[in-house]
Amino acid sequence: MADTSRVPPAAEEAAKSQGPLPSTYEVAPEDGLIRIVAAHYPDAKELGYDAIILANPQIDNEDFIYSGQRLALPLVDKNTNVITLNNHEHFMVYGHYSSRAQVQKVVARLTELQVRHLVRETALPGAGPVYRIFLGGYETLADLQKAMTLAEQK
Repeated sequence: MADTSRVPPAAEEAAKSQGPLPSTYEVAPEDGLIRIVAAHYPDAKELGYDAIILANPQIDNEDFIYSGQRLALPLVDKNTNVITLNNHEHFMVYGHYSSRAQVQKVVARLTELQVRHLVRETALPGAGPVYRIFLGGYETLADLQKAMTLAEQK
């Protein structure tokens, strides 16, 4: 049992209020992304899947992860659809696209609006490329929400 007698009550309460921290996971031989998502994000599978793709740019083919590979498991909030990386930056999924032309058009608009974003491209065997655009890299949820509101304006 951990000795918490030296932890000041205020510090203990602050740690509780921050919620769980992002973690990492070592891929086992029988694992696939869907299995990992189901185990770690049972109530937010789609968001969890996108979060793993966001946090692990080394994944370029969704069918290939390797035993022993370490994956970052970001926090997800299914109520707000916010993904929080372990560097405490906040992101939201803006969209999934199947063509580079669509992505270029969306990226040009987001750049014009000065909205922070990034694109993750993966291959989905049998389906071709999948482009995910994430808004984010913001330190505060309020800044992320402002960016999302701006990006959603017509």
